[in-house]
Amino acid sequence: MPSGSRATPTATLLAKSKKTAKTLAKTTDLTHAQALERVAEDAGYSCWHELLHACDSANHPHRGKDDLPVDPELPPDFDNTPNEERSTEELDTWWDRPFAQTRADGTLDVRALDGGCWDRATFYGTAATVDEARLLAKAKLAAWQKSRSAPTVCLDRSGIKLMRMPQRPDDNGEVLYVAKDQQDATRWLEAYRIA
Repeated sequence: MPSGSRATPTATLLAKSKKTAKTLAKTTDLTHAQALERVAEDAGYSCWHELLHACDSANHPHRGKDDLPVDPELPPDFDNTPNEERSTEELDTWWDRPFAQTRADGTLDVRALDGGCWDRATFYGTAATVDEARLLAKAKLAAWQKSRSAPTVCLDRSGIKLMRMPQRPDDNGEVLYVAKDQQDATRWLEAYRIA
């Protein structure tokens, strides 16, 4: 490719680049990550992430820029901070917002700070493409939010309370119902599940 020129970012370019990188990694001393970088540079991009982002943006222009950040810059100690010690700004930016991080082999680990782990982002799984990562993130977050918002039975001196636990570390739980006894709590939970 002539110096200073850049290959048009297409799905075909991305597929060919991945295939070429895999072949390079098998036939040379390069690791797969190094092969991905070389293929991206050969296509006129500064790095693999730039090529990946360019192809995704070109093939899906209707998407918001940040609907699933790929390799975002995270706050210091992001995966070593108890959730209740995070600032409001950090929670506003990252809570329930999935993101993806590129692995050495070019696949994407999908994660989200959602309370599933007490001090780090929850691992949702690994995806081969940004599109797959988006689908994985959407499904996993929806399932977790449904589970997290389900009523929880709490016992204290005042009796049996059915509560929705805090949805963020800086929120309070919500008392949904105070039951007279165990049977009353069971009836309320059954009615809630049906509704």
